[in-house]
Amino acid sequence: MISSPVQEIVQGEEIVSGYKTVKVTDKQVTRWLALDYGCAVVKDRWDFGSDKGVSEHIVLALTSGEPETALFDVPEYFRETALSEVLRVGSKGDCGPDCAKKRRRVDAYYEAHRLK
Repeated sequence: MISSPVQEIVQGEEIVSGYKTVKVTDKQVTRWLALDYGCAVVKDRWDFGSDKGVSEHIVLALTSGEPETALFDVPEYFRETALSEVLRVGSKGDCGPDCAKKRRRVDAYYEAHRLK
């Protein structure tokens, strides 16, 4: 999505939803980062241009501390699969030899770089 280097500019501090934030901009994106919460994003605004509109998100609640461990529980019935298997779910039929080669390459890259 980002095709050029990020050049963030600090615009100053603001209070957003009761949180002390620093306002940071980069071209069409502005983010407000909560200073007392590890710079968690409490608001962001994407400006797509005068004729394309904006997208804005504002946090409703922010809780400090460690998250509940249950949020990271993986159900027993989950299984790890090759990325090519996941990609195949969205495709229709056989995609030919070039596609099969690309899937093998993607799987090899994933296997070589995944955390174990």
